[in-house]
Amino acid sequence: MTLSEALGLPYYRALLLTGFAHGWSNFGVRIALLPLMAASIPAIGDAAAGIALTLFALGNAVTQQATGRLIDRRGRRPFLVLGLAISAAATIPFGWLQTLPWFLFLAAVAGAGAAFIAPASQALLADLIGSNRNGGQALSTYSMATDLGSIAGTLLAGVIAQLVGFGWAFTVTGIVLAAAMVPWFFVKRRTG
Repeated sequence: MTLSEALGLPYYRALLLTGFAHGWSNFGVRIALLPLMAASIPAIGDAAAGIALTLFALGNAVTQQATGRLIDRRGRRPFLVLGLAISAAATIPFGWLQTLPWFLFLAAVAGAGAAFIAPASQALLADLIGSNRNGGQALSTYSMATDLGSIAGTLLAGVIAQLVGFGWAFTVTGIVLAAAMVPWFFVKRRTG
């Protein structure tokens, strides 16, 4: 599959936006800003950053025990949308609810949301490329979209946090996740 062929597919273009949002939130902002937020808010404390990141990973690992089977049985698109929705819902209030219980709870929920995004994205990408052809360009472009989200998200959310606070940085991040759901409502259902 050439890159131009992949870009001609609405599912692939929607997947690129999903990868960008997933990278922005879960590989960029969460890793970079969560520890800074914890350290700057006395009610949370810097030690809670490691606990929150562990709960994110735990929420992800536990949820992924079921997501792979569900995605194979029920399709990729519903779980991409669900994962983006859960992630957005856990991210938007993250910087505003500045208490330790909320900090830890929302980190675990965000991990569970991410557990739907990654496997569904990878399965859909494999579906689009198919088993009997090479798809290196399509794979690397998806990976670059995720990396670009991670870099851009970290930089932009960091500036937002510095200028107007963590609440707005995480809100913008949640909006990016929610915006990535939009194309999934407009692509036609795949048959076969």
